[in-house]
Amino acid sequence: MRGLGIFIAIFLCWSEFALANSCPQILRDFSVFHFPTGLGGRARGAKLAPAALKEAGLYEKLNADGLKFETPYEIAIEDFSNPAEFIEPPSGQPGPSAINHKEILLPALKDLRDRNLAALRAGKIPLNIGGDHSLEMAPLAAISLLGAERNQTINEIRFDAHPDFHTPRSSHSKNLHGMTLAHALRLADSDVDFLELFSPKVDEGQKILMIGIRDIDLGEWHLLDQLRRSQPKRISFFEPERVNQLGIENVMDQMIEAATMNGQKFHFSFDLDGIDPSIAPGVGTRVNHGLSLNDARYVADRIFAESQKGNVTSMDAVELDPHRDPNGASTKIMIEIISRLTTGRP
Repeated sequence: MRGLGIFIAIFLCWSEFALANSCPQILRDFSVFHFPTGLGGRARGAKLAPAALKEAGLYEKLNADGLKFETPYEIAIEDFSNPAEFIEPPSGQPGPSAINHKEILLPALKDLRDRNLAALRAGKIPLNIGGDHSLEMAPLAAISLLGAERNQTINEIRFDAHPDFHTPRSSHSKNLHGMTLAHALRLADSDVDFLELFSPKVDEGQKILMIGIRDIDLGEWHLLDQLRRSQPKRISFFEPERVNQLGIENVMDQMIEAATMNGQKFHFSFDLDGIDPSIAPGVGTRVNHGLSLNDARYVADRIFAESQKGNVTSMDAVELDPHRDPNGASTKIMIEIISRLTTGRP
């Protein structure tokens, strides 16, 4: 009977809510990287986010909650832009063009990729803090290399308003933050220099699962449709309307089941603009009718629970723009989400 009682206690401790709220936590070691630039997107103020989070007490909070991590490493980027600058995308026809600020972003992303890969090989979880969403290309490149080394499929769960599925040809703006997944999936017309960040071995079993998507350009729809026709199981997304219909718990059940099938692991990407801008206005690209703060909290808690099981390889948190967040509300939300992701505490 005593053995049965121990078994039941262990089983309950691994349930999602018991794990997050009452069971002893085994916090993993993290390597934290700052990517302080907005050159990959529309809002130059995103460059201020890592410093703003630090000044607002992010690391004191994580330390107090018992998280083990190295001193955040700041990737060197020569971003001399004005944080007040906001670049509206041009109108007109898309077409081939160099990616904006490629000469600055490419070497910085290569550095970030190499540091992510070193952390992964050392058994740590890289936590990448932006800055705009262009940084996501680095951890995705790192997991492609790690997956090839270990013959392992590593998927992605993504909290975002946008699919970032443009290629340089389909994009009007030519901003890299809208092209990360197109490059990760090696779509035709991707930039060959950025493709060299990734393993040449393509894992066609890799899945991208997105929640909060609600702003898809026509060019992205075309590319998404092509991929979903040729490889229907690789891409799935849940718009806020569908999340409301199915319930956030059910949606996360489906996403996590798909991301961890057959022992697979996943990278988690958190873009603050997945939350409705009435709650978190301090982002580069505001899109109405987003997910609620409680939805974001639930997602973060579930990701933490999966990290406790060893299913999360790496994380990123992006697109906070302190310049567009005058009362600091969005910065506080980002701190809370990062804390929930890494320590399981609000």
